[in-house]
Amino acid sequence: MERKGYNIWDLEIITIKETQRFDNLQDESSEEVIKFIKDTILNERLERLEAFFGEGDAYYISVYAEKSCSAIKIHDDPNRKSYNYINKQYEYDQTDVPLSGDYFPQEIICEDKNILLDIILYYFETGNINKKYDWIELDD
Repeated sequence: MERKGYNIWDLEIITIKETQRFDNLQDESSEEVIKFIKDTILNERLERLEAFFGEGDAYYISVYAEKSCSAIKIHDDPNRKSYNYINKQYEYDQTDVPLSGDYFPQEIICEDKNILLDIILYYFETGNINKKYDWIELDD
């Protein structure tokens, strides 16, 4: 089975030990990058992930993480919208949670590594939010 890759450009992954940059995931090297991302998330080494969808800087995902917690934001610049993953268990809880040197409200903290991975891979494939999960839409 041939892997076509993803329409992802300018991917940056920051872990506890290193920073990895990839120009694009449109070739066979994408298999190794996805394996690296999975390993980094499942072994709780991810600190940041930024990736642009398509050949511009209009659509991108930002992930901030520490251990098994993460904040996930998807940006849609042409429509001036951003989407934050929302954890219904903590809906309306604005308590600050520190992640990667920044603070995020508890209600947008994802505590499930498999959900985080599912959201990232779905974004890599489509450039969109994964509607299996709840999101807060914000005007930029």
